Amino acid sequence: AGLDVHLWDAGLKAIGAPLGGHENRVNGLALSADGRRLVSVAADGIRVWDVPSRVGTAFPAAHAGGVFAV
Repeated sequence: AGLDVHLWDAGLKAIGAPLGGHENRVNGLALSADGRRLVSVAADGIRVWDVPSRVGTAFPAAHAGGVFAV
């Protein structure tokens, strides 16, 4: 576990540039059925990623203790 999310492209057999932005360890991930959105969660909150553009939107944790599952 770390601060970045790394996406593996099975077709290319390569890891793309990391999706960064969390200030705490990433605790969980969920990928949409169509593969276009990824949600990552950490003690600092939630990030929703647009996978094709690799742009993430941050949603800070609304409570003490962070987010540990999605």
